[in-house]
Parts: sequence; structure tokens; C-alpha cells
Amino acid sequence: MEKRRLSLTNQDTQTKSFRLDSKVAVITGGGSGIGRAIALRVAANGLTVRILDVNQKDATETCQQITAKGGNASALP
Repeated sequence: MEKRRLSLTNQDTQTKSFRLDSKVAVITGGGSGIGRAIALRVAANGLTVRILDVNQKDATETCQQITAKGGNASALP
């Protein structure tokens, strides 16, 4: 069976603007793994991100990564 990879970028969608500047995303488990990847991705599309995670330190690290790139994020207890 052939392995296929899903690309997050698509030539057709790269030219279209997909901005969600006025929206807020609450990401549970956003401190690591898939949750962190989702948080970084939605922040790159302009969403304000609120991160909930059982590990507050990891949630804060994700927020720091987002804000370092110019995004708006905060970790919720």
C-alpha cells in the first residue's frame, strides 16, 4: 500500500486569504503535540488563541511561541 502525505499548503489555497482576525479559538490540550500544532496553525491564520492544558508550563510555552510570531495568545488555568 502506498503511503500518502497530507500537505498543509495547497497551491490553490496559497493565493487566497484565509484570515479570521476577529475570532477566538479555545484549544484544549494546546500545550503539546497535536493541540500545540493546531494552536500555532490557527494563530497563523489570525485567530486569537486561548490555550487550556493540564500542564500550565507547556500551555505558556505555546503562547510564547505564538506571541513571538506576532500572534495573540494566552494560557488559561
